[in-house]
Amino acid sequence: MKPPENSYIKNYLACIAVINAIEKNQEHIKTAIESQPHSEQHNMLRAITTGLLRNYESVSHWLKEHTRFKPKDQCVRQLIMVGAFQYQYMDSGNKSQVAYQAAEATTHLNRAWAKPIVYAVLNKLKHSPIQPTANAPKWLLEKLASAYHPQTVANILQQWQSPPDTLCIRVNPKYTRDAVEKLLHAQNITTEKSSISPIGLYIPLAGLAEALRLPEGAIYLQDSIHQSSPRNIPKLAPGARVLDACAAPGGKTTALLCQQPDIHIDALEINEQRVVRLKENLTGWPQATIIVGDAMQPEKWWNKQPYDAIIVDAPCSATGLIQRKPDVKLIQSPENIRQLTRGQKKLLRSLWPLLKKDGALLYNTCSILPEENDEVVHDFAKRDDATIMQNKDKTPRMHTSLPTSRHTGGFFALLQKTQ
Repeated sequence: MKPPENSYIKNYLACIAVINAIEKNQEHIKTAIESQPHSEQHNMLRAITTGLLRNYESVSHWLKEHTRFKPKDQCVRQLIMVGAFQYQYMDSGNKSQVAYQAAEATTHLNRAWAKPIVYAVLNKLKHSPIQPTANAPKWLLEKLASAYHPQTVANILQQWQSPPDTLCIRVNPKYTRDAVEKLLHAQNITTEKSSISPIGLYIPLAGLAEALRLPEGAIYLQDSIHQSSPRNIPKLAPGARVLDACAAPGGKTTALLCQQPDIHIDALEINEQRVVRLKENLTGWPQATIIVGDAMQPEKWWNKQPYDAIIVDAPCSATGLIQRKPDVKLIQSPENIRQLTRGQKKLLRSLWPLLKKDGALLYNTCSILPEENDEVVHDFAKRDDATIMQNKDKTPRMHTSLPTSRHTGGFFALLQKTQ
């Protein structure tokens, strides 16, 4: 491959490498971007690739339906898609220049034969612009349609198209939310109190760098629904023992300790790289002990002392996070969902013996698909010693949160051990 000289050529090559890593290797976009050289280009690279992924199906449909060219060469196809996204969706100035630059990139991809094709195809956008379609793969659209009302599906798809412009921070209980608001306002950062979490504040995405200059430990970056989820665990006695399975990066451990500081939590994590971040986030929380181990094999690390409560943050499809992580659409598949569901059921079976009688198990996912959520919980609750706890109005204590402009999607359910 010919080494690039111009920054726009480097950009095209990096974008193609990222899209290829996601399509071919199911690599997460964050990892794919960080593996690219020229870190000074990462912001632009992130803007182009995440934007393309949000509009992936629309761009693919245009390429398939509105051009005669059906590129069998995946590299050329990816180049055209990157160019088409920039041409239509980004303020790229001279549109013809976008087509020219994309065509020039073919030489550096050892595909000079495709130069006139790329230029001609992208110039078709002058008269045949990309039309918006449902930007989700067919299998995912079918799952959404079987689970939700058509208008709800439309709302979900709309949220997935909208890049978030706010973040939610969690206020350390050593501070009050009002006090942190004053500190943020002093730095000209606007705030909005979360109605979901009593210790949550929404701030503009652009204000994060300034917010992180607050005193160390004052805030923690965490989506509001994940801040509020541990609040469903009933009030525990001082000294009660809790297991947070799949604990990294530590958000739910610390969120629960914000609410119930007199308990002890064993934070379990199998991934040693994630343990590093878990240790960082649990610094200053002496009530938490980190255990490196496999939740599927508790016999290798459990000390036989039953827990008063267990948090299961189950590995899932992350379909509730597509608004922030559009690569999920390409990484997941129906077969992946089936494998995840089997793993979720096995995880519950493995951890249930560790729970005391009358203890509570909080099951969480970042998915909005019923087969990973309601169906897993209802199937498990068929056991003689398990029941879904109820709200005051006698409804099941379980809920799916769909993505909004303020938070991502996810699910929780609270189970109780009856024997």
